[in-house]
Amino acid sequence: MNSPSVVPLLTQDPGFTIDEFRHIGAYTQTVWVLVTDPELGLNDFEEVVQAYEDGEIESISGQSPGEPNHVLAESLKSELDVPWENYVAYDGSGPVIQAVASGEVSAGIVTETAAADAEDQIDVLTALSSEGSPVFPDLPVYTDYGYEAEIDFMGQFLRSFMVPPDTPDERVDILNEALQTALESDELQSWADETGNHLEYLGGEEEVLAVLEENQERIPEIIDLDDLE
Repeated sequence: MNSPSVVPLLTQDPGFTIDEFRHIGAYTQTVWVLVTDPELGLNDFEEVVQAYEDGEIESISGQSPGEPNHVLAESLKSELDVPWENYVAYDGSGPVIQAVASGEVSAGIVTETAAADAEDQIDVLTALSSEGSPVFPDLPVYTDYGYEAEIDFMGQFLRSFMVPPDTPDERVDILNEALQTALESDELQSWADETGNHLEYLGGEEEVLAVLEENQERIPEIIDLDDLE
């Protein structure tokens, strides 16, 4: 389970809700980053915003409408007043990076891990989570530029495990403890270091539900869900 799954559950009727399930715990969170075409010579988030305001650039790219980086792009506009004009959708972070690197679009929102694999093709300018990026620990975050509005609900997304609604508390507790033990093991942490996939125990059922509930509350404030049905 991950928080990007919230939008499909809000716009479709699968016959169940996230709240009905039991949640074992979260094992990582992935941060979205803003990347730009190196040919533009933009050095930081402030310069990107200024370029949009001056009309020097107009486009921003991400995945299909309703995907988290689309919601995040809309959050940049509505919450941070970043005046991009055109949203261009692609099938994943890889194609977004290719489009930005080729100059097809000016900027894009991609996962930190995808950006790390393409640093020689794009400029990685800003982490769109105030907590920063584990993959790019020295990367500036959007709040470094004086923004007080909070977009972390979508600037980072949680990955977690869930089990059927009728799973007993005792079983949930056992699985939660097993998850913590696995994540803290030398073997798994070595794999994480070697592959660049950050792994960390980020809480159990209470913490996961808090994130998912915030997503369910905030997303309809940012985008019109009727347009996605």
